[in-house]
Formats: sequence, structure tokens, C-alpha cells
Amino acid sequence: MSSPISPNEQRETITLGELLLALGPDTATLLGSGDTTRAIGGTDFFEALEDLRGDPETLLLVPSTTEMPFARLSSLAERAAQLGYSGLAVKCRESDTASYTAISESSGLAIIQVSERLSWRLFDAYVAHLLGEQHHSEDTHLNRGIEPLFALANELAEYFGGSVAIEDLGRRIIAYSSVPGQLIDALRTQGILTRRVPDSPFNDDQYRTVLRSEEPLKYPRLDGEVPRIACAIRAGALPLGTIWAIDASGEAPLTEEQSRRIRAAATVAASHMLDDIRVRRATQIPRENRLRTLLEGREVIGSELAELGISEERGAALLAFAHGRHDPAVAPEQLCSAVQRHLAIHRPEAIAVVRNSRVYALVADDPTRPAAGLASPLLPILDRLIGPG
Repeated sequence: MSSPISPNEQRETITLGELLLALGPDTATLLGSGDTTRAIGGTDFFEALEDLRGDPETLLLVPSTTEMPFARLSSLAERAAQLGYSGLAVKCRESDTASYTAISESSGLAIIQVSERLSWRLFDAYVAHLLGEQHHSEDTHLNRGIEPLFALANELAEYFGGSVAIEDLGRRIIAYSSVPGQLIDALRTQGILTRRVPDSPFNDDQYRTVLRSEEPLKYPRLDGEVPRIACAIRAGALPLGTIWAIDASGEAPLTEEQSRRIRAAATVAASHMLDDIRVRRATQIPRENRLRTLLEGREVIGSELAELGISEERGAALLAFAHGRHDPAVAPEQLCSAVQRHLAIHRPEAIAVVRNSRVYALVADDPTRPAAGLASPLLPILDRLIGPG
């Protein structure tokens, strides 16, 4: 249950409209025509055996509505409206949305439908994070998306019974579970302490396989490592990282429900990682290093294309850019930034680096649109941004 806040304490607020915009329509939708300018200053879970207390500017989370008669829900909405609550958050069947909309219209209270794929704990954590970041510094804003990843890791750990780690492409642990009694081994403990995956003779092959796979994979006990389930985190075809869950059930094969759980978690993690500036930057650095490895042809381990989100079957195309004039005012890094920014609009997997004063950009091979077709319209843009040449 959220901590109550006294009327004398100052607290940050966001409007209902800002909350819906931040969460997105795939996560939360407004049923009816509720007032989207209403302020939200916190959340509270509805307890059926307790009376509602007067707590203005609070979003009331009601997990049990699918088992609640419509008359009871209507009464709850009317009482919450009288007490100044900002709205109700519910999960409901599509066939019931019209009834919920009618309750919202009659009570005058906004009702938000929360996606079934999002747990109540994670929804509560995300709302709290949005509230906390509204008037904080830019440095605090860079952490957006990280706190919900810890909540997500804890939720998975409670299901699998073992420690869960969420990693970026650089194999840095950006979130991990802390559930009492979770199964954990020495390798995971070391990774959490250093925030980086320890070296292991199995690492390269495992990461390459996970990033290539469209489905979660389960690895058996290896040396001191207990069995693990792994799943790639992707935005479309673009890899962002991986989730690793220690499976307390042991060597049993991966079940359909386990697969569904970790795939759903990977989808949620991808949205938070895309939304987090710090994670995006951290993810970009290892991608640049992978391209440099390919350009130099040294220490190639075979997983580079998979980690760059490029199908090994289709292959890749390489574009090279150089400024025609030796103008000291034009830095190669400036050219690289412009190339990366504009190629990514058309090819999300595009990655560009500077090498020997030239800019090299790698994109997936597409027979329907050769790489030269991407470069031609880019050249006039570069002329305008950087100068002819």
C-alpha cells in the first residue's frame, strides 16, 4: 500500500493527461471522458475491507474489479469522486469496457484501463517514478526507466524463484532482483557487486545464441552456474540487451508459461530502456565497439552482426563518408553524428563510427533498397549541416 501523505506535506503532481501520455495507449487508456487536467499526487491500493479515506489527488488502484459486481464498482466510483480521488485504475475485459465507461460518465470520475501485460506492482512503480521526476534535476531525469526495471526483475524472481538480472548490450547489469530467499549463485553475486557480467568460457556462445533466437532459451547447470533462462530484449529487430533468470525448478525443460512470462517482461523492459537516456547511450557504445571490431578484423567472435540487430542470413552493407575538403573546422565526429542520426530514421539498426578520419556506417542489406539509395538523399543534408564536400 502506498504511504499516505498528509495534507501539509508538499508533493509533486502530474495531470491525468500527462500520465496517460507518458504511459502510452498500449499501457493505459482512458474509459469515458474523464477530466484529463485532474492532478495526481500519488497512488493507493483499494482494500475491500477498509473504508475509503479522504485522500485528494490520489489515483486509486483497484486490482479486483473483474470479480466485483458493477453495482459495487459504481458505488465505489461515486464515493471516490466525493472524496476527491483523481480516478480509478482498473483491469477489465474488453466486453466490459462499455459498462466501465458508463460508470465513469455517471460518477464523474476518470477510469483508467491498465494493460493486462503490466503487473500492478510495476504500474504503481512507474506512476511513482513519473511523479518523482517532474521537478527534479536533469541528472535525476536521466534515471527514468531504471526503477521500474528493478520492480520488473523482482516480479520475475518471485515467479522463477531465482535471481534475475537485466543487462544492456555491453553486458552491464542495469537492474537486478532483491527478493528474500531467491536462489542465487556465486557468478550472479559477483555480477551484481561489480554491475558487470563476470568472464566465463560460456559467455560469448551463450550471448550470441540468445541474441539470435526469437524465443527464450534455457541453459542447464554449467560448472558453478545453476540453470538459467535467457531472453533477448529487442525494439523491433534492434537488440537492446538481455534478461537472465535463475530457475529454481532445476533442470526441467522450459515451460510455455515460463516462456510467456519472460517474453512479456522483455517487452516491458524494452519500452523502459528505449525511454531511458542513460541506457540508450550505454547501449550505443558497445554497438560502436562491435562495428570497430569488424572493421579492424581482430578478435571477431562471430556474434557481432547479431548484437547489431542484423540478420546473418541477409548480411550487411557498409557505407563510407569522408569530407572532400581538408577543413579543420569540420570534425569527423560531427559528420558521424549527422550520418548516424539521419540513417537511423530509415534503418533503426544503423550504426556509424569514425576511423582514420572517415565515417563508416553499417546497415542491414536490403535488396529492395540498396545502400546507395540511402546515401544519395543524405548527401545534400550533410552539405547543408556541415558544408559542401
